[in-house]
Amino acid sequence: MKVFTFIAILGAFVASAHAQSPSGLPMGLDYGMPKADVLAHMKAMASYRVQDTKPTTIVYVVPAPDTNTKNGLFLDFAGDRLVEIASMKSEMNKAMYNTYMASLLGQANKWKAAGVETIFEDKSNSMYLYRDHRSYITISGSALSEDRNKFSVTITFTDQKYQDRKK
Repeated sequence: MKVFTFIAILGAFVASAHAQSPSGLPMGLDYGMPKADVLAHMKAMASYRVQDTKPTTIVYVVPAPDTNTKNGLFLDFAGDRLVEIASMKSEMNKAMYNTYMASLLGQANKWKAAGVETIFEDKSNSMYLYRDHRSYITISGSALSEDRNKFSVTITFTDQKYQDRKK
């Protein structure tokens, strides 16, 4: 049941990510949340947390046996504060990739209709970047380097103030 719940949460992350919480961010998270608060907020997903690759990132990964894919959630911090939320669906076949990208781009069209600014859209490279008053929103997809018949898609929400300071 926990695996299904996590996959459903990741699906909701994409389906209504920009309007599902008071913060406008996925899963009720908000920029600037201290790492300890994020961990407490994500407590139900603790069993899906994988070894941190770096001290500034928390990663959750769940395989989806029904689709032979993996779903990941990446939470990045700067100065112990949440600055980026990314969701990745990986190891999709071409048909699933096309369907998934189409659903994400459909969601992006809804965001644009609601006033989100398009920074760039590069269909040939499956790279899309949008901005609103709080976030840069990136959608990207590609074939996996180790298996060109499998694909991955990532949607990322980055704190606009944090990103602009990095420039």
